[in-house]
Amino acid sequence: MKKNRISILLGALLVAVIIGGFTSCNDSLDPIFYTLEQERPIVDDSLDNEITVRNVVKGGTWYFAAAPSIFYRATGSTTWEKANMPQTGVMCEAMEIFSGDSKLYAGFFSDSGATLTFRLYSATPGSSLIWSVESYGAPSVNNEQIVMLKDVNGTLLIGTKNGATYSLHGTAATYLTSLSGMPIDALHDGVTTYWIVAGSEVYQAATLAGLSTPLTTAPTLSAGASFGGIHYSTTLLHAYYLSTTDGRIWYSDNAGGSWTSSADMDVVFTKFIEVGTDLLVGTRTHGYYKVAGGDVTQMERQPHYSISDLYNGGVLNFALDGTTKVFACTAGAGLWRSEDSGDNWNRE
Repeated sequence: MKKNRISILLGALLVAVIIGGFTSCNDSLDPIFYTLEQERPIVDDSLDNEITVRNVVKGGTWYFAAAPSIFYRATGSTTWEKANMPQTGVMCEAMEIFSGDSKLYAGFFSDSGATLTFRLYSATPGSSLIWSVESYGAPSVNNEQIVMLKDVNGTLLIGTKNGATYSLHGTAATYLTSLSGMPIDALHDGVTTYWIVAGSEVYQAATLAGLSTPLTTAPTLSAGASFGGIHYSTTLLHAYYLSTTDGRIWYSDNAGGSWTSSADMDVVFTKFIEVGTDLLVGTRTHGYYKVAGGDVTQMERQPHYSISDLYNGGVLNFALDGTTKVFACTAGAGLWRSEDSGDNWNRE
């Protein structure tokens, strides 16, 4: 009888330990997520987990996030603070650090009740931003919605929307007007050519002033689709990459003379980032995909554990600091950071 009583007590103790173990695990999962493979907690820092982050840039020893207020933190810190804005009631839609003067440029809009007001501002990076209004385009433009800011080969490119009209400007020039779609992305291939992606069209020219008509050999997209981003690489399997909203990645090995498509992944693709020997490309609803070695036949949905909001979220953009630190900017799921090229992620 004593042996049975001891067995019963040991069994009850074991059940209690198991239940307690499960309870503590469940408690730790709220709000910290665990990766199934590494069995380690995902660190969750000070930014709101449900904000939409459009972009992250680095100026000097400071990171800035457009979300749609601007937040900042020192590169050696983990604490984000809300930056002072150029005026009350404004929101940031696009942001960039311009290599020409090392300033932070941001496109803001405000709703005054009857009308929307749009402005381009600049400030020297730091914990206290002193904003100045900037003009752009030729003739000068100062009240168009700024949808893209991109430092390309030493020129700050400014994509704008004015009603149903889309344009591409520089700080002292206007390059394209009456585009058929929104300016989405831009690059210089480091050799001879500028590339602009706007709506369902691709523009290519040796100079920005030479941009005039869409590339006739660009991929033909399905009805209603547009491009999501463009990337050029000197090291990956293919040189030029285009993402689309109709589920495909296109690549070209001959400077856009012809293009080859990936399989239809049935997702809406967004921007690219090249990290090490791989290409990462965001999606609107399915996290992001890793294109191993730049080979579009080797695409895998990421991150490789599916427990986090990052896997099921929309990744609008990436930012790379150095060679391995990557930021993933999401729609409604906050800002994420990886220190190891995207193998593991923590929430900012």
